[in-house]
Amino acid sequence: MTSTNNTATQQIDYYSLEKVESESFLALFGESVARIQSIVGEIMNVENDSDDKFVQSMALYHMAVAVFSDDSLSKFLKLLARLPVFSRDFEELLSQKSNLECLNILKKLKFYVNLKIRETLYLLTKLSVAYGDEDGADKLGVMLTKYYAGVNHNMDAASAVGPIDMVDLKFKDAVRQDVLFGTAAAAKRAEYLAEFEELEKVEPHAVYPTSIYRQSDGCTVATKSSHKIEAVMSTTLSSSIRISSHVLGFDNNHLAEIYRPLGRAVIVLDDKLDDATYTLGPVDLDTNRRINDGDEKKSNMGRLTIRQQMERYFYFHGVTCNVLTRSGNEVDKDIESVQQILFELKKLGVMRNEPVLIVGGGVIADIAGFACALFHRNTPYVILATSIVAGIDAGPSPRTCCDGQGYKNAFGAFHPPVVTLTDRTLWTTMHPGMIRHGIAEIVKMACVECKELFELLEKVGPTHLVKTKFGTDFSGLNEAELKALGDREEFDNDCGRVVGLAMESYVKAEFGNLWETHQCRPHAFGHTWSPGYELPAGMLHGHAVATCMGFG
Repeated sequence: MTSTNNTATQQIDYYSLEKVESESFLALFGESVARIQSIVGEIMNVENDSDDKFVQSMALYHMAVAVFSDDSLSKFLKLLARLPVFSRDFEELLSQKSNLECLNILKKLKFYVNLKIRETLYLLTKLSVAYGDEDGADKLGVMLTKYYAGVNHNMDAASAVGPIDMVDLKFKDAVRQDVLFGTAAAAKRAEYLAEFEELEKVEPHAVYPTSIYRQSDGCTVATKSSHKIEAVMSTTLSSSIRISSHVLGFDNNHLAEIYRPLGRAVIVLDDKLDDATYTLGPVDLDTNRRINDGDEKKSNMGRLTIRQQMERYFYFHGVTCNVLTRSGNEVDKDIESVQQILFELKKLGVMRNEPVLIVGGGVIADIAGFACALFHRNTPYVILATSIVAGIDAGPSPRTCCDGQGYKNAFGAFHPPVVTLTDRTLWTTMHPGMIRHGIAEIVKMACVECKELFELLEKVGPTHLVKTKFGTDFSGLNEAELKALGDREEFDNDCGRVVGLAMESYVKAEFGNLWETHQCRPHAFGHTWSPGYELPAGMLHGHAVATCMGFG
């Protein structure tokens, strides 16, 4: 209760989170990582080549008991649940350590109470590697898959019959039903139960999250009679962007670690990615990686569409696919297409904690993202970009939309993806016009945001970018052109740098003004008049933006 101008007022603060104390947190973090490494080494032994599911599940069970009984680790997890991991202070603390992989993992581990035990153990194991070797954590995919795949997605506390079943329960259910701690650890179980009860009061997000990617906060003040009320409300979103190669390779775990705990992936797919005339290309069947058309072919090589490659990836990781194929053409970017996606999501029973996977170019990113914004009023989604526009512009964009009444992007909502994956190896399927269309958006960002990007575009040359599809296909170059290209490795690095700088420039311009609460938006260069003539002229978006930049 406070007093203002002699009028009694009351204030409501909705949550009571801990403050981020840098030194104490980092000390506990380091101590906890050491304990995880010790437990993994003693019990799970990730070097073990055993394919026996019983042996693997028992290893996880013993690891779970050790982890959740350990005083240091339980203290660390309980603190993490109470910390504002989506705050600027927490982001800056971890970014100062130059380890964004750890930051990404910790943002998920905040919700350990509501995660399946198997998933928490996976995240802790990955964290123990990422702490000292950020790049090494990404290479753990295949090695850890044998331990963390094979989840029983129908398991609940009532049907759990033994240690093997227990690891597929949410932690809070395993504790409440007393299937994790034995009589010798009754005090530890009571400690966790008390913590659950307290978290319901001070940080319910940690116990009952609608989605692990989104949190809310607010502050309300009112007169004693509540006849006058003023409030400030906020929503904080977590979003991750990864520019990676061979996202659909078996050894890449970006998608697997999102969808393996769910058991399925509901996918909205650009119809061109299921068209053999458009996306058929060489794939190494042993690794599921796309092969550069200019490189020597592997002995065990097949020609697959991106849909086929994607389905092989999820089958390898034990994830069922529900694929909704939709047109990715601008002419079909209308409210009817959005509504069709909504009907399909309803039929499949998609939940608000289940990210939809959107695979394709800019049009699919826009309409499927818009459908996710409308479905349940907010459903998270992941973007796997297969075009340049989706990869560095429409994909990470918070602006989801569709056309209407003959005008570009007339209807929409602000709803960014929770994860954006940009993979140049998937651009091998694009024809030259689509490459030019995408480069226009990169030129836009170079003009308004990044001198280094502009100079790098001059160095690599748009002709080489188009002909090699950003260094992913050299089959169309003759000997003279290959010689003019220079060092292949340097060119490849430059292509990757172009994509990275374009993404960085876009995020700088966009993510601080997520809901367009002000109109200082330099990245709207080229969008002054083009929304009015792009559709009537039948132009690709990048071409329309390029002409508008010229007019401007």
